[in-house]
Amino acid sequence: MKSTYAHIIPLLAHLADNLDGLLSERVVAEACERNPWFSAEDVAYAVQAIRTQYLNADNLMEWLDAHAPLPVAQPRKVGVIAAGNIPLAGFFDVMCVLAAGHRCMVKPSGKDEVLMMTLCGFLRSCGAPIELLHDLQSPDALIASGSDTTIAAIADTWSNTPLLLRGHRTSVAVLDGRESGAMLLSLGEDMFRYNSQGCRNVTLLWVPEDYDVEHLVRTLQPLRPLVSPKFVNNYRQAKATAMLTGESLVDGGFFVLGHSDAFPMRLAQVNIATYRSAEQVQEWLVLHDDHIQCVVGCNSVVAAHPRGVTFGQAQRPTLNDWPDGVDVLQFLCTL
Repeated sequence: MKSTYAHIIPLLAHLADNLDGLLSERVVAEACERNPWFSAEDVAYAVQAIRTQYLNADNLMEWLDAHAPLPVAQPRKVGVIAAGNIPLAGFFDVMCVLAAGHRCMVKPSGKDEVLMMTLCGFLRSCGAPIELLHDLQSPDALIASGSDTTIAAIADTWSNTPLLLRGHRTSVAVLDGRESGAMLLSLGEDMFRYNSQGCRNVTLLWVPEDYDVEHLVRTLQPLRPLVSPKFVNNYRQAKATAMLTGESLVDGGFFVLGHSDAFPMRLAQVNIATYRSAEQVQEWLVLHDDHIQCVVGCNSVVAAHPRGVTFGQAQRPTLNDWPDGVDVLQFLCTL
């Protein structure tokens, strides 16, 4: 018999009803002051994605039914080391731990401490088993996201603990040249939302050999307000470096396009690779799967990919868009 999820559905419904009041203009301003990469618009976008994708009761019931019965019989202490590259990046993991029926020990990133502490503090005040920590205290299992260096250190420190670790990833788009202007603008959201700092941000484009790059650049110009002055500074630095080294880049006005099938090493740069066949792209995707978070587009290559999403949806993951393709609830249910 499936659980009625009485421990989690009402809790998340109550959070949804109180999101606007919790994340007031004052709280958002403080979060953006603490982390200048955040903007009020980006915070609002992240909150709306959480509200519509994660906190919808029907979506939650369907999602939880796939892992029934919940909660688990033996609750554990599960640590969550949250990333801070985008607003509320760690919320999904916290929600998963609570949905599984475990006790959640949250270590927020200093870059996103204000927002995470606000939501987690509210859930705790409603009776959720959450501890707000700066130093983990003997967790039974650990979920962590961060840089490859940080993740390697965590793996070494907690080698005898069940771990779900996520290092650096980025995302790819596959175009076929038939995209409308509206589709390309949605792709621009996937590229530049959150100043291109999320693992779901597209930083590499696969395009046909005869693709009109200048048309793409012109179409993306309205998206300049999405990026911060800090991002624009990186763009200017990339241009200056290219001039000094003789590197061939396409100037996008607030970003640069490089010609390579490698992921760019610089913020404000997106690389373009050309293909002759769908098979060529599919082989590349398989070869680089460990570095890819999602694949964006509206064609057969994307439709066939297990982490494929349509234009404009990269930053609006559903409950089943598991980070790195790893089912978090399944991990939690086996502890």
